[in-house]
Amino acid sequence: MKMLKALKRMLMVSGLCVLGFASSLSAAELRWANESGIGNLDPHTLREAFHLNVLKHVYEGLIRRDEKLGIEPALAERWENVSPERWRFHLRRDVKFHNGNSFDADDVVFSFQRARDQWSDVSGYIPSDVEVVKVDPFTVDFVSGKPYPLLFAEWENLLIMDREWAEEFRAVRPTNPVTGAGEEETGLVNYAATHANGTGAYQVTAYQEGISLKLQKNVRWWDSMSGNVDQVELLIVQSDSTRSAALIQGDVDLVTPLKPGNADFFDREEATGTDSIVGIRTIFLGMDQGRDELLYSDVKGKNPFRDIRVRKAFYHAIDASVLTEGILKGAAAPAASLIAPVLSPGVSDLKRLPFDPEKARSLLAEAGYPAGFSLELVCPMNRYVEDEKICQAIAAMLSNVGIDVQLAVMEKARFFKRLRSGMTSFYLVGWLPASYEGLNVLRALAATPLDDGFFGVYNKTGYSNARLDFLTREGQAEIDPEKRAAMIAEAFDILAADVAYIPLYQQGTSWASRRNVDVTVRPDNQVLLYKSHKAAP
Repeated sequence: MKMLKALKRMLMVSGLCVLGFASSLSAAELRWANESGIGNLDPHTLREAFHLNVLKHVYEGLIRRDEKLGIEPALAERWENVSPERWRFHLRRDVKFHNGNSFDADDVVFSFQRARDQWSDVSGYIPSDVEVVKVDPFTVDFVSGKPYPLLFAEWENLLIMDREWAEEFRAVRPTNPVTGAGEEETGLVNYAATHANGTGAYQVTAYQEGISLKLQKNVRWWDSMSGNVDQVELLIVQSDSTRSAALIQGDVDLVTPLKPGNADFFDREEATGTDSIVGIRTIFLGMDQGRDELLYSDVKGKNPFRDIRVRKAFYHAIDASVLTEGILKGAAAPAASLIAPVLSPGVSDLKRLPFDPEKARSLLAEAGYPAGFSLELVCPMNRYVEDEKICQAIAAMLSNVGIDVQLAVMEKARFFKRLRSGMTSFYLVGWLPASYEGLNVLRALAATPLDDGFFGVYNKTGYSNARLDFLTREGQAEIDPEKRAAMIAEAFDILAADVAYIPLYQQGTSWASRRNVDVTVRPDNQVLLYKSHKAAP
């Protein structure tokens, strides 16, 4: 409850900063050590928060979010709903890409087409029936078969590329998620995966995959920086102890994430300090309910997860408080849904299934598995706070009721490739809705997958419920906010009753920095470098 109230205050007041500084400081370089890197430099290849957070400093969308998560103009100056099925966006004039090319409507049309490619991981931001129409060089219409009141709520993450640049360097298609290639006939690494040309506040000066990224202030940026960070070096340092030592020694200025329990150490140091935000990202477990037989299990000829008693047994076997209090040291809140209640108040009455190992064993026996069974749990490493330890704890809890879990822990890029391919039986992942409301979760994670790249785009479980699908589709087109909220609440009730997923917790995030650094972080854990400051030591 305290975390929920704190988050509401944050959403009402402002983004968070470590310290307060005047904006008149001289230009500075910020050295940022993070435990993992970005997938590559292609803005359409990976729908993952940190990847997009970094690239949104290089590329921009038609809209962006401010420190309070409110929508504000970016490459579009303004927009209007000229009819229920038509949104008109008026583009910003005199915007230049980093290479000097001019930005216009052709770049928007091209970027939306590219984002819809089968290799794109961001197609889910665009309804399949939406047509992108160039009205004139600085006006674009988005025309649909039905109203979409929340059409562009997620478009901060739909980043605009330079059509001419992409054509010149044969980067018209997104990076192939399996091979890393660009256009099929070349067989070469996609140019856009290792080079960038956006309109954003920073331009890329050097990039070494998995090692570092260097950014330099874009002096032609159409907007003005409120911070003084002109140069940024992002260093990938997987070891928590190495990151910590680098911060203490002054080799880096900012460390993310801060491991639970380490805050006191940095706060005691004269040169370092810490801060944190309450989480709105939900960490959960997915279970393959679609296949006739699990891919990675010793159960043959049938799929245990198709039986709700098995899904409930897994849920009852997991003590979320051990995860949030024991491993995460209170920097998380147990979750009963796939969305934080503050983002969708209609889910606030949902309750977690109680931790009850005896009930879990009983349900497994009823389902025909009195001795349990074995299966693989796929888990990312260094993507979420203490993700590997969380998976190890879950494996131990399930072992207590007879489930033999084989852990498959892998680095972030490999994990997301495997998740996108659907080659999993049981996995841990996190989700923060890009629109900051419930329909995003329902549409992406719970709706029956369609071949439109929109509905069910990240539903890798095979779960399907006709009533939930109806509510999700109708909710997307419902203009009345109260009616839409009622539809969302009912759909989440269905999702919980079906035990389609096992929600674990809403993850908080902490970071440490040198005391002369004032880093602006939004409630969704997005760092805003152009609003951050660094004073002389």
